[in-house]
Amino acid sequence: MDKWDTLDGGMASFDGEKYHRDGHTYSMKAYIRKYHAPNFAKASLTREAIGILFPDLQGVGLPEDELNLLYRYRYEHRRVSKDQEPQIMKWSLKCLGMRADEVCSFLPVSKKEVYEWAGRSDRLGGEQFSAWNGAGYYKYWAFDFFHLLTLTPAKLRRWRREDQKAAKIRKAEEKKESEERREREAREAEERARLDEEARRAEEAAEAEAAKKRAPLLVERLRQPVRTASTIVLDTETTGLDPDDGCAIVELAIVDEAGDILFCERIRPPQDALWTAGAQAVNGITKEDVRMAFSLDELRPVLQPILSAAKRIVGYNTSFDLCFIQAAGFSISQDAEIVDVMEDFAAVYDDWSDYFQSYTWQKLVACADYYHYAWQGDAHGALADALATLYCWPRVERDYKNIDFNARREQYSGDDEDA
Repeated sequence: MDKWDTLDGGMASFDGEKYHRDGHTYSMKAYIRKYHAPNFAKASLTREAIGILFPDLQGVGLPEDELNLLYRYRYEHRRVSKDQEPQIMKWSLKCLGMRADEVCSFLPVSKKEVYEWAGRSDRLGGEQFSAWNGAGYYKYWAFDFFHLLTLTPAKLRRWRREDQKAAKIRKAEEKKESEERREREAREAEERARLDEEARRAEEAAEAEAAKKRAPLLVERLRQPVRTASTIVLDTETTGLDPDDGCAIVELAIVDEAGDILFCERIRPPQDALWTAGAQAVNGITKEDVRMAFSLDELRPVLQPILSAAKRIVGYNTSFDLCFIQAAGFSISQDAEIVDVMEDFAAVYDDWSDYFQSYTWQKLVACADYYHYAWQGDAHGALADALATLYCWPRVERDYKNIDFNARREQYSGDDEDA
């Protein structure tokens, strides 16, 4: 327990929580009111005078070790050597260290008001500090006791009136801002609706104009003879990955075993088709590109006979292409052989996935590069991809037949044991 002389010449002690003097124990609030307030009165110092006498101490920053010293011996003057006394007196008069909950016990204010008024020089003042509690640093407010002594009930009432007035003004401003925001959003929504309506009308007008131009072209297209083959290689370009989501075909190409073109058309999808940015980035086909194209329904007399006559349908990820074709209402022979070059090439490429316990599928570009194919047109065009698939198909079949799967299984088993 530490002991020291107080302002009135008496001896007091502090055990970390309570003040002890003259055989009595006091809380911080009771001790200050009993011993400190009378001292100020004896010195004829009013609360306002105390604030005027020590203006130079306002805002004086204290290092953390000095702050801790003051916090421990708050509101008291220690007996120190003369060369240290002016500095210690300065710390004491600064009187930083009163916490927010202590302010609530000293003044008739709520903790909410303490935190609202903290840091404001025209209110409670105070400074924010960081302290170490063993687990990390935490922040707290410390207030000047001498400044708090100047706060009269009249001041507190005035502050509350000012806060209430400010709150009303702020509420009115927020209400006005909210109304303005709603009006602005309503105007923006109305403008978007107007622009959407204009875009829809422009789209309908453009489609009507295109339909007039397409009509004679369609008649001419349907007059052309339809060529079929027992083996066909096909590829599609689409607006997305799943026809169930509303995605549709925008390009379709079919060639026979000799590479002769049986069908190659840009396709105009339904108006409500889903266009995904990912698919468009791959194939580069836009709505404007297919505005003058025929729809699959219009080309049904040409396309369905080709599909029905095919006894073998070859593709790269064939199930994907056929999924879109059948979703558009086309049928293929139940006896038709479906060949997927991608699945066989995955085994040839031999990139085994332990996670999926299967060979990893490779893109058509990787397959074409594997067999040194010279592209005829850009990849991800339906005709270019169909011709690339036709080139790779017999080579993949040849290499697939030469795979010794038993030797591979032994190799993978040995790798697992080594690991």
